[in-house]
Amino acid sequence: MSSTYLVHRQVGSSYLFRSIIPLDLQPQLGRRQFQLSLRCGILKQAKSLSLHLHHLTQHLYDQIRHNSDQLKITVDQLKQILKSEPVNFSAEKRRVTSVPATGFLP
Repeated sequence: MSSTYLVHRQVGSSYLFRSIIPLDLQPQLGRRQFQLSLRCGILKQAKSLSLHLHHLTQHLYDQIRHNSDQLKITVDQLKQILKSEPVNFSAEKRRVTSVPATGFLP
């Protein structure tokens, strides 16, 4: 996995999820990219979590494209949606489990 959406700034710090906003949505969202702390310093868990968030973000971008007439959303609102995604780390299994969510956007 290339993990261009996984960023690690310093040793001992948390990993960050990075999303590059598609060109067609950049004028609407006003930015080229955004980052969100994963609050996790373990590479294996950070990779799993960032992959999950990447897929979720792509789904959100599709929703924005299809509802751009009625839907006005900001990058901060996208971040809030991603932060509220129910993801649980299982310490004994060392894997990410997620509860599927529907209707991400208001």
